Amino acid sequence: MRHILPMLLAALVAAGCPEEATSTATVGDVAGLPETDAFTGLRDGAASDSPVRPDTPPEPGDADGASSTDPGPGDDGGGTLDDAHAGPDIDMDVDVGSPDDQIVGRCRVRAPEVTPFVLRCVLPLPKGVFPRADGMWPFGIVDIDDQVRPAQVDVVSRYSNYAADGADVVELSALVENDPAASPGDELTYDVVLLAAPQPATTATPLYGALRQSILEQGSLQLTSTDVFDNTYSLNLLNHGTSDFRRLTSGEVLNRVRLSGSLTHKGDSFGPPSGALLRFLHSISYMTVTARDPDILRVSFDLNNAVVADEPDDGAAEWQRDLFFSRIRLVTPGSMRVVCKFSDPWLGVNAQAPNGNNGVNLVKPAGGGALHVLAEQGQLGRRDCAVGPADKLGRMNQILMEEGLAFNTAGDNPDGAPLWSWWNPATARFMPQKMNLPIQSANVLADMQQGWQAQLDKIEAAVTTGADQDYPFPGSLGPYLIIGVPYGGMTGGDDIRYTYGSGIATAGALEGIHALQLKERAYASRHPCRLLRADGEPLSLADTLKPLAGGGQYSDVKLKPGMNYVTTAGDPLGKDSAPGYQVDEVTSQDKLPGYADTLDSYQCIDFQHAARAGISSMALAFISNDPLSRDWLRSLAHLYTFYANKYPLNADGAPDFNRGGDLWNEAVAAPNTGVDIGREDGWGLWHAAAAYSFRRDDGPSNQFLSDWARWYIEIPATAISCNGNIQRLYGNGKLFDDYLSRMHGQQLFVLNGLAAVERNFYDHDDFATERQQAIDVLTQFGDANVAPMNWNPATASPYPVIAVAPLSDPTSPFCALPEPPVDWLSYGSAHLAQSILLTHRLNQNPVYLERLVEHANLNGASVAAGDVCALSSFWNGYGDDDQRAGLMAYLQALCAQQ
Repeated sequence: MRHILPMLLAALVAAGCPEEATSTATVGDVAGLPETDAFTGLRDGAASDSPVRPDTPPEPGDADGASSTDPGPGDDGGGTLDDAHAGPDIDMDVDVGSPDDQIVGRCRVRAPEVTPFVLRCVLPLPKGVFPRADGMWPFGIVDIDDQVRPAQVDVVSRYSNYAADGADVVELSALVENDPAASPGDELTYDVVLLAAPQPATTATPLYGALRQSILEQGSLQLTSTDVFDNTYSLNLLNHGTSDFRRLTSGEVLNRVRLSGSLTHKGDSFGPPSGALLRFLHSISYMTVTARDPDILRVSFDLNNAVVADEPDDGAAEWQRDLFFSRIRLVTPGSMRVVCKFSDPWLGVNAQAPNGNNGVNLVKPAGGGALHVLAEQGQLGRRDCAVGPADKLGRMNQILMEEGLAFNTAGDNPDGAPLWSWWNPATARFMPQKMNLPIQSANVLADMQQGWQAQLDKIEAAVTTGADQDYPFPGSLGPYLIIGVPYGGMTGGDDIRYTYGSGIATAGALEGIHALQLKERAYASRHPCRLLRADGEPLSLADTLKPLAGGGQYSDVKLKPGMNYVTTAGDPLGKDSAPGYQVDEVTSQDKLPGYADTLDSYQCIDFQHAARAGISSMALAFISNDPLSRDWLRSLAHLYTFYANKYPLNADGAPDFNRGGDLWNEAVAAPNTGVDIGREDGWGLWHAAAAYSFRRDDGPSNQFLSDWARWYIEIPATAISCNGNIQRLYGNGKLFDDYLSRMHGQQLFVLNGLAAVERNFYDHDDFATERQQAIDVLTQFGDANVAPMNWNPATASPYPVIAVAPLSDPTSPFCALPEPPVDWLSYGSAHLAQSILLTHRLNQNPVYLERLVEHANLNGASVAAGDVCALSSFWNGYGDDDQRAGLMAYLQALCAQQ
């Protein structure tokens, strides 16, 4: 039997199932359900210090003014929470192992309150492990009783050449027993084995289908809403025949599905003066069911007003103006209840309707006759609710608190081979740059966990109360949780990170997962810049390309640097012709919500700061395989391709290009003299690399991303100057008045994006030329970064800004130290750390490490020349880890080889 382990890590180590029949069962509209009906479930709008947990039952009463007789979660008037070691009748007597099974990984998890439970663990892999040519599943999980349980395998991200190399990160899930000696929250470990006799992959499972059928037999599961004219709209979440339905995960342990569709009106009155819109709110719903709890459906909602293309041919206008609604309601059969992970003042409570249905307002009415607003291209995330029997509210809470979510860990197997993990350089696949993570001390691990707990406490207070929690969480604007300041290019380094989430993965900090989920919601709320197709997929530039008369293609869909869409000639997405009669009615009746103007002042996070928009989702996708996060990232990546590409914007092919075309033309006109490339390009490439890594197929949209990246790499490869710098920037009074400049931080963002592109697109024999181009650019920059022209001995770090060419002669760059040489500012070591990591791992130039020792000694270390191993723990701790973790891990790996 395996015992509880401390937090300290080990020593340093070098497909879908058939569609079920669709029921015709329907549910009556409950949009007019009175708020004073009898309530059950969680207290509405209750403020708390942490998410509602099974041991903190809600108090009676609700914010709607109605009394509640519900005793609390898990108590249906006489029952209790599930016994800590009692579960459903599940056959656990399955041992698929053999003496020849090889231990390849290890997962650590906090002991849950029940047994058995579903263990979920993300694991990075070497090339060629999964999928297998024979279609078998090759992994098992060693249970507490030393039996090997079959593990379901699902792809998280892919190697560049997926056909040959397969997945680089997978999610394993297995039904395992809890340790009877453990208390809830204790840390347990479970070994992952590579089976000598792989198991047949499950191609059809009853989990989701059986639960769906059970709900349909009782009624249905619907989203409903109402507009300014009291027209009602609904979307049946179980009627797959009218929406885009996809199975994301299929197996005997875990099923995930994704349903994309718009709420529509079932009546016959449409259009002005007071009829319904042909389509209303759009929802991408992510639903999960497990073998442990086959009667509970976990669901997250990506609610948006961003569908602009590919709507079914029903005459509906594609573009939607600001959308005004009274509330958004989730309707269930009367026997079922809804529990949501995060309480907020706008979340309703379970209420029984006269027709027997049950419902919960995901967004309650605004009050005073006002309506809520969802901006055009906007989104309103509502993740992590559970739908289940009324007597299992406590169990639903346990599931929502990420029960069973495990973290892979470092160590060796009994044969002395390093385990596959984020810490093993042979399986280093963390974040788009594909880095390994550093081993940390017990004190640092504790600091990381405490830091993420503090983040969670602060942002959770903002969402549960709606009140200002000081920067950067100004509370809520109506149902919108907000982060940051209204300006889309907010200054400062908040959430501009290279290895965000590394501390969560290292410390196994579930607190960080909860915090990231809320931060993702907050960033989405203030970022109305999405462009989606009706199937929920991001609008791709490839969807908008049109033929030029003389050959080639153009796209007249244009985005500004702030990610917002610009109407061009011909109104290609129909923005100017979208119906506005409902907006006019709300304005004329003065039904705008009180928060409308303030919410409208929050700009889209611009491309120069795009890391903020995607950073939380990036970490959630890599650490927990969150499908909502992966889709949000893919949306951001495709937006950037609209902003920077090679296609003209006019049908006549006139030289009117977007940013990509302008950069390309500038580089070709004066090669090897630099180009006006900057941080927006770096973050755009970074997101594109992640999106391609997370692809689920090699269809046209993903093929376009690959082709786009192959073209883009030629810009910096053509532009890089004799001094090793790519950027040639005019500061417009902010930098040098008489010179073009290079800003080290901005150029490092570009290099960070190029490194991600090299690892995700070009690790493929077919792309050897492009890969070499990327490597050449990266190493030339690395060499220049520590050369006298760029290195400031006074601060032992790169100059933050230097002059690279005279403004009077931009195509004559300085190839040595210019005059004036630098400005007086100095950046910290974060940028130095990342630049050394990205370049030294490609060319092993010893000067890089000499400079690193020089910098460390100037900043408080006492390190002998050449002793880089002493630096392997110089940068660590909460906050520090998200900038320097990659370099720290790299140094540890170098020293392990000595």
